[in-house]
Amino acid sequence: MSTRLNPLEYLERSDKWYLGGGRGLVFAPPFPQHLHALGFWDEAHFVDVRLDKLFTVILLDEHDRPVHLRSEGRRWSPDALSQTFVSDDGLRIREDKVVTPNDVLASRLTLYNDGKRNRRLNLILWSLQGEFDAHGATGNAGAVSAERAGNLMTFAHTVRYGEDAYSDRPAENRGWGERSSSAPSKCAGPHSIWVALGANVPPQAWAIRAAEPTDASPNWRTSFIPDLMRDGRLQSPPLATSNQSTTPRMVHLYCQYPVEADLGSTTIVQFGAAVNLDRDDAMHYVQNDLQQNVAKMSRESWSAYFESVPYFECSDPYIERAYWYRWYGLRLCTVDIGGHQVAGEMGTRFAHPCVLEGVGGFRSHVSYSAQAHVRELSWMNSPRVAAGTVQGLLAAQENNGYLPGHLYLWRHTRGFYHCDLATGLLQLLNISGSSDLAAEVYPGLSRLAEYYERDRDREDSHLYNVMDQGETGQEYSSRYLFSDEQADEWCKITMKGVD
Repeated sequence: MSTRLNPLEYLERSDKWYLGGGRGLVFAPPFPQHLHALGFWDEAHFVDVRLDKLFTVILLDEHDRPVHLRSEGRRWSPDALSQTFVSDDGLRIREDKVVTPNDVLASRLTLYNDGKRNRRLNLILWSLQGEFDAHGATGNAGAVSAERAGNLMTFAHTVRYGEDAYSDRPAENRGWGERSSSAPSKCAGPHSIWVALGANVPPQAWAIRAAEPTDASPNWRTSFIPDLMRDGRLQSPPLATSNQSTTPRMVHLYCQYPVEADLGSTTIVQFGAAVNLDRDDAMHYVQNDLQQNVAKMSRESWSAYFESVPYFECSDPYIERAYWYRWYGLRLCTVDIGGHQVAGEMGTRFAHPCVLEGVGGFRSHVSYSAQAHVRELSWMNSPRVAAGTVQGLLAAQENNGYLPGHLYLWRHTRGFYHCDLATGLLQLLNISGSSDLAAEVYPGLSRLAEYYERDRDREDSHLYNVMDQGETGQEYSSRYLFSDEQADEWCKITMKGVD
């Protein structure tokens, strides 16, 4: 009798690190530099907004000096990145990095004292953020309102976008098809995402300092810790609010947590950074999640997700593994933040769950990939994410039927793709039998079809005009050069296609 495979164990390996919880937050740096550091120092993303250096944890000995840790191994599965570190004097630390279902980047530290004496250690939580310049140029991002809030520290990661934050090509030769008619100034901002930092135990001391930029490595030597630690306690001088320097400053946030690690004992401390559009919600989730076993929470959440998709096994291990890995990737890129209003001007973005196209620069809701996502997601035991993937796009549809190719949290929508949403929707409707969904999406799909016929096939040839090579998702295909020898320079072209 065969044993039913566990996808979490089946996908386990040592050379990956991407983590997500199926909401808005993902930790997926394509080229990480600081995985060896405790916490999350490499970039994370909330929807498409990048967040850097959210926190690390510095371990200090009885003399306020850093404990040198060397790595002894790494294990990844979709629910956690687990690492083991040892010191020369008998300390052993296991770290489980997870992203909880409530958008908390959490680090669960299990400390074993296998040395020869009891230890009195200090764990310093450190976040390093660029300071937002309220009078700076567009494209600015950084922290404002950094402050202590009880046992937590909070700040607002604030962003402001320019007229066009998507391309360095000249405006007259930018490509990506037709542009949305919405005014770019309406999404310029500033807009804020709230971050709440803390641990499952109260801090003994805290400090917030600002300084000119320097080496931003998660290193005791480049922090304020050597200056602020006095006789085992973090000092808290007042934060200077004036900025006499023309150089943008960095904001350092610190919390101190004393730990008694007796000989032969095991001590567990959990640290986290909650990311949310609402400050109170961020504070609630980081406090609530860190009072639970975050590693267990993440594993149970991922197990429940894999139970929601069709079970599959076959004689070909490559096909079998690709199947389960694909389901992992779909949840990793899922955004389900419930919708919100943006300054009352742009309507509701991400009111429905959806799957973004990828990580890093591909963190956007893209119509070209959505057509594939709907077909895959239709097999889940709930039609909610598959339906939301189309509903979110149709919510951004313009009056003439035009459907933007890329949707972002606050940035201006852009581009256009030739895509077939109807085939995947028809499959979803056949599986789910939802007549309400059919009635909801039919008018928008009809307007899209009318747009194709009216604006893209005035000759009534049943072939549609491709006006830019980016519209087909097949950039630099040789076929465009038959239409225009300069097509690879992203000039406007005119050709018929079956896309």
